[in-house]
Amino acid sequence: MQFNIINAIFQYEVNLIGGINIFQWEDFKEVADELIKNPQEAYVRSAMGRYYYSIFGSTGDYLVNVMNKYEFDSKKDIHKKVYDELMNSHNSNEIHLAECLKFLREIRNNADYDISDKNEEYFKKNSQKVIKATNDAFDSLNVLINNPPYNF
Repeated sequence: MQFNIINAIFQYEVNLIGGINIFQWEDFKEVADELIKNPQEAYVRSAMGRYYYSIFGSTGDYLVNVMNKYEFDSKKDIHKKVYDELMNSHNSNEIHLAECLKFLREIRNNADYDISDKNEEYFKKNSQKVIKATNDAFDSLNVLINNPPYNF
């Protein structure tokens, strides 16, 4: 029995190193799509966070893995760093992505931290805007991944 556990741990580490079991941030979007179907406030608030993190994490992967900007592999002030990097770009898709991230983060912060002022109506009113911003952000990100704006 112990051999099987050790073998499983070893295989997991090999898969991580080999890039086989890399987390797909866009899977959070699918989770959010399911959560948003339930009208209860806790589900809607949770969906807001998942929509934001689906595109935020995917954007971080783009910056590190496509643009080779390894400074975005760190955690300190990462949300601001990602936003600033994209907003200071000369590429319209990166700027649009930054604008979507800013809007989505504001809604996500409201969902997570503003329990008294932002109520169920606020999130119902903004849920379609959040879904559209997430989809628009993924559209821009896909353009960038398929045609990276390398600055040489």
